[in-house]
Amino acid sequence: MESKKLRILNLLSFYTLIGTFFLSIFFFLPYVPVSIEVAKGFLLSVGVTLSIFFWLMARLVDGKFTIPKDRLIIFAGLIPLVFLIASFFSSSLYLSIFGQGFEVGTFGTMLVLFLVLFLSSIYFQTESRIRKFFKAILLGSAIVLVVQFLQLFVGLDKLAPGMFMGVTNGNLLGTWNNFAFLFGGVVVLCLAMIELLPKKKSITIFLTIFCILSLFLLVLVNISFVWILVGIFSLVVFVYSISQNRAEDRTLKNFPYLSFFVVLISLLFLVGSNSLSTIVAQYFGAINPEFYPSVSGTFELVRPALSHNPLFGTGPNTFALDWSMWRPQEIFQSIFWNVDFKSGFGLIPTFLITTGIIGFLAWILFIIVFILRALQSVFLIIKKRSSSHYVILSMFLALYFWIGAFISNPNVVELMLAFAATGVFIGSLVSMNLLALHDGTFLEDPRTSFFSILGLVLLMILSISTCYAYTEKFSSLIYYSYSAPKDTTRESLLNSEAKILKAISLDKNDAYYRGLSQIYLAEIQTVVADKTLSADILKTTTQGLITNTESSVNSAIKQNPKYYMNWKNAGDVYASLLSFGVTGSYESSLGAYTQALTLSPMNPGILLSLSQLEVIHKDTEKAKSYIEEALKVKPNYIDALFARAQLKFDEGDKSGAISDAELAATYAQGDASTYFKLGSLKYSIGDFVGAISAFEMSVRIDPYYHNARYLLGLSYKKAGRLDDAHTQFGILYKLFPDNTEVKNAYNGVETSPTVPQALSTKQVDKEKVTPPLPKKAQ
Repeated sequence: MESKKLRILNLLSFYTLIGTFFLSIFFFLPYVPVSIEVAKGFLLSVGVTLSIFFWLMARLVDGKFTIPKDRLIIFAGLIPLVFLIASFFSSSLYLSIFGQGFEVGTFGTMLVLFLVLFLSSIYFQTESRIRKFFKAILLGSAIVLVVQFLQLFVGLDKLAPGMFMGVTNGNLLGTWNNFAFLFGGVVVLCLAMIELLPKKKSITIFLTIFCILSLFLLVLVNISFVWILVGIFSLVVFVYSISQNRAEDRTLKNFPYLSFFVVLISLLFLVGSNSLSTIVAQYFGAINPEFYPSVSGTFELVRPALSHNPLFGTGPNTFALDWSMWRPQEIFQSIFWNVDFKSGFGLIPTFLITTGIIGFLAWILFIIVFILRALQSVFLIIKKRSSSHYVILSMFLALYFWIGAFISNPNVVELMLAFAATGVFIGSLVSMNLLALHDGTFLEDPRTSFFSILGLVLLMILSISTCYAYTEKFSSLIYYSYSAPKDTTRESLLNSEAKILKAISLDKNDAYYRGLSQIYLAEIQTVVADKTLSADILKTTTQGLITNTESSVNSAIKQNPKYYMNWKNAGDVYASLLSFGVTGSYESSLGAYTQALTLSPMNPGILLSLSQLEVIHKDTEKAKSYIEEALKVKPNYIDALFARAQLKFDEGDKSGAISDAELAATYAQGDASTYFKLGSLKYSIGDFVGAISAFEMSVRIDPYYHNARYLLGLSYKKAGRLDDAHTQFGILYKLFPDNTEVKNAYNGVETSPTVPQALSTKQVDKEKVTPPLPKKAQ
């Protein structure tokens, strides 16, 4: 019989674990602009680490280990081990071990997920505890569902303004792909529980309602791979239920109508029209799924990655670096040309690139062992004719999420459910006496007790230290999330600098150093513009800021030298310093951009940056050549077309400049800023009719584009359409009654064509003011 102290420690470990499962599903930080993925990753990491700490303490008190005898646990343990080894072959050990913000592809996350499986296999060995696991998952998902319906029908910002700052995608799970994937699992789990568990009317009603509401959300998001999984698993549940009912009652009174209905719905949205989903989505607001590289695009990275290191790949959590280096050239013609994807089309296939053949084999072996164990268990259950509800439920849930990990990118919560359900599956086999337990006692033998106790103590220290490190890392992310300057005043910039420095003191993150370099650069601009400073103070302050800027740039590169954005940031910074006349800035900027181009070959964005550098350096011919290179790679590159138009305009080729601007507009249908630039160019050459057409289009696309509305009013005035001009200035006057330029324009005073800065910075309540669209020219 276990002692009171041992029982308390075991209960602390168990309830910390299951509480983490429950909370992580809907967890977010109110009023804090930290992403949901980061918040969930932090909670899971700390919760599981504390749970293993209490478990280790309990083992120290108990003097023995009781672990299921299953090779599945051993193969699961190989995964974090391989990730650890692969991390030492990575270009960035920091990125592979810890990551920038609790990413799923790091060694740290894989170790936490293995501990989830390990602890679940130990704690969920009785029916009462297994029921608690499924209740925690369903109740956590139910909270997400309730919040989502509040968002759809009421709006969370109306209920609690500012509370959901970190909820950037409109749901409590992260991306819409993750949202649909989880609720697809909820539908499968509800169906399986309705058909497999002993019938209880109240529970059946709850599960049925939950299933139907979850289906509605799946219709709303409409992700194909989720419908495939839901359709297949619903069909399996349907067939299993039919076969069981036939065996028990040949009249088939309990026909599985709900499973049959879900199969039909899945089939409808896979092979039928999506018009219903479109109608629903339009009614509740557009829901945009997240996009990832295609299957072919992902596998194009396999060959160069394995050439780099066939056994251990490029390093865990480095797919973004690999993508920037080896991405398919045709991607530059798409809207995703400048997206640094962090994963391929599926999570486990991505590990073939980042952890090599050894890492991929570790996953394949684990999945094969799981499937073999599942098949073996089913045969044993059939042979013994024993009650198998929770074995089947946990097996179904785990299999659903494991398949999803191959064809999609589950977040940390869904991976946690995959590992946890696998652990529950092992525990349920123990509860049915289909798996034996291994008892290891270490206090009876003095020769082993010392080293066993020492090992336990060291592991406990390591777990607490890890928990502390996770807390520091999360705190640094919070500081950084608040570091964006409110304005360009020196006081605001100094406040931002202090927050980033605090974040850096807690976690050396290259993103923090990049942000800090930009803050220092903004401070330099503010100081140089301050006419009240004496020459000595200006020189001393500027020199100190330049030194700090260069230090930040170099620290970012040192932290992650293979990420092209750190080098591009260096190029941008030195290009800005060149405009201040800092000696050697041109050479430093050119060298940084060249290195960035090496790490991200043929990147048109870097080529355009090189062109802008040459413009500052007053070498027009080189600037043109870089633009032409960028347009060869990406002919529809709007920024490059406008850059070429500006160069032509400066050289007096106004017709050529207009042609480039009009070509850019044909590529940017639906982009208000492009039409604004086209209108501004036409206004500058006196083509007011053409400017009116461009500005009207800009304002139609975005009625709140006040800069375009202001220049539209001026264009109307120049074209003699005084009533239309007065109407546009009247709209702006209602929004900005204190703005001098707007007031003068409204009162008919001659106004400069320069857009007042306040129009682009002042926030306007869109709920209260909806500007009308301009009339079309007759």
